[in-house]
Amino acid sequence: MEQYFYFGESTVETTGEAICFPLSKLLGIRPASSSSISIHYQAVDGTGDADDVTLTHTGTSTKEAMNELVKVFSTKTNKPVTVVADRLGTANAIDVTGIITAVACTKS
Repeated sequence: MEQYFYFGESTVETTGEAICFPLSKLLGIRPASSSSISIHYQAVDGTGDADDVTLTHTGTSTKEAMNELVKVFSTKTNKPVTVVADRLGTANAIDVTGIITAVACTKS
């Protein structure tokens, strides 16, 4: 069973800015700054373009934050979808790592 990972911005209800991608489309993870990570993956719309999810983190180095994300991606589960981060900054926030403070979804 293929695993999917969901990321939603804090205002996803009004902006629709969210993405759910299969692990097989992951192209790489790189530091975007000292407090953010960029996840680069093959576009899910089949255009061949690449998309990015930028995660802002706190309380840890970028390297440690990347390691936490790799742990999430490599954990086998019987659920087809893992919500990594959603609605951060709201009462219903979800963050499986405990260090993500913001999500930005970008179409390249």
